[in-house]
Amino acid sequence: RLWYAQAGTPRVTVSEGWVEDAPGQGGRYTLTLRQETPSTPGQPLKKPVPIPVAFGLLGVDGRELIEPGVLELDDTERCWSFELPERPVPSLLRGFSAPVILERRSSEAERAFVLAHDRDPFNRWEAARALALEVMMGAASADAFAEALLPAITDASLDPAFRALLLPLPGEDEIGERASAGQGL
Repeated sequence: RLWYAQAGTPRVTVSEGWVEDAPGQGGRYTLTLRQETPSTPGQPLKKPVPIPVAFGLLGVDGRELIEPGVLELDDTERCWSFELPERPVPSLLRGFSAPVILERRSSEAERAFVLAHDRDPFNRWEAARALALEVMMGAASADAFAEALLPAITDASLDPAFRALLLPLPGEDEIGERASAGQGL
């Protein structure tokens, strides 16, 4: 009900931690999610809304390290810990599980990995768009993008229509939005 009672789109900020037990012995991965909805006219203070965050934790070979699930972010901030055999690459908001803005720092290599290996089509598409924009703006390698895109567009388990959605480059509106945000062209 709170989703409809207050205006604005929640922003979910992600922080992560990894503490290795011993070299090659796995460790503890912590995932902290924090939500904030910016003030709007007439509603300067916002309450936390319940946000379902569908997730997976991927290993270096693309396999799921644990059973995928849903984390319920129902407070301003929550932290979850997982004992894992290796440091994971998180796949968050799978299937666009909540209409929020996800703020998480990730490297070009991580986005390429998600594009090539994630089982979630939404996150693959998001990674493809982000990498394509970075290539167009001179901030990422076109070769790395092509290498990550190839496994996705040749993956016979994916719907052909989805594979086709991975190919178009971002439009003028996305490029303009990035440029106006001060992230250059």
